Amino acid sequence: MRYLFLLMLLLGCSFIRAQDISQTLVWPQPLPDDSIKEHFVYGLAVTKQGTILSFAEARLILGDASPHHIVMKRSLDNGANWEASQIIIKSENGSCYANPTPIVDSLTGAIYLFFARNYDNDSSDVFYITSKDDGLHWSDPIEVTPLFKNDPYQRNFHLPGPGHGIALSNGRLLLQVWHRHSIKISGSSRAYGVSTIYSDDHGKTWLAGNYARQTDSLQGNESRLLEISNGDVIMNARPGNSSKPQKDFYQLVKTMAKPGEHFMKALWKLFHQWIWALIRFLLTRKYIFLQVSHLAPAGVILYFLSVIMRVKPGKSPGLFVKEL
Repeated sequence: MRYLFLLMLLLGCSFIRAQDISQTLVWPQPLPDDSIKEHFVYGLAVTKQGTILSFAEARLILGDASPHHIVMKRSLDNGANWEASQIIIKSENGSCYANPTPIVDSLTGAIYLFFARNYDNDSSDVFYITSKDDGLHWSDPIEVTPLFKNDPYQRNFHLPGPGHGIALSNGRLLLQVWHRHSIKISGSSRAYGVSTIYSDDHGKTWLAGNYARQTDSLQGNESRLLEISNGDVIMNARPGNSSKPQKDFYQLVKTMAKPGEHFMKALWKLFHQWIWALIRFLLTRKYIFLQVSHLAPAGVILYFLSVIMRVKPGKSPGLFVKEL
């Protein structure tokens, strides 16, 4: 029966029209004589005024721990054209700044850009800067590394994002952060993991959120957050244990914004939304667009649903994983 449901959903997905997508070049490939050799690890945000802000590491030498600026471009016409690239965090004396990750406060319009200073891939410090004028000016950096002092694994390498954080419907600002031990030790001993930090007072203060449960074989790092219609939050993370074969792929899911609540109920509701969308299409021939833009690929949604079909209702694990 579960395979019939998945087949029905797959057929339903084939009838949903894709929105028109256009593409513009933000940062071209650097020329050999350019001081910046590569743009990497991007962040993207749309401000309350509709300005699109794009962020990236500007790598002066190729490599994750090499000298990096943090740069930004702005678009005032929905991405058709971009202003000149600006250095907003400058590398000095070989410093490496990494993982620019913005959050836009949908109420105040303030933009919080989180980033890390990377010390040779052994440890890092995490900071944020603030703009209240659509990215024209930025505050001095404020450090938030002490938020991770209670990390259950006492890891000393922390990176925000990447991509962007989110503003929840209740006003909370929520950011994903991933952690590990030094890159110099074996992959199986680095204890990759993910947590969140959040603000309930529009960025005045930031607090440590939950840590996603992990095991030796279940370790996540770079992740995305999505709030679904009932207010619960999905975290979708890539595998972090490099000792596993690359073909092994995990999906981590966790209700991070509501401590004490399990994710199973939220995921079942997402499953029901797809069922009702398909039924409505079959009855009315009207297309339904579900609010799952961060999980747009149908394969990811169907994978989540396949996980549900293999977990008995009522177990409600706070975190679970299924190997593809």
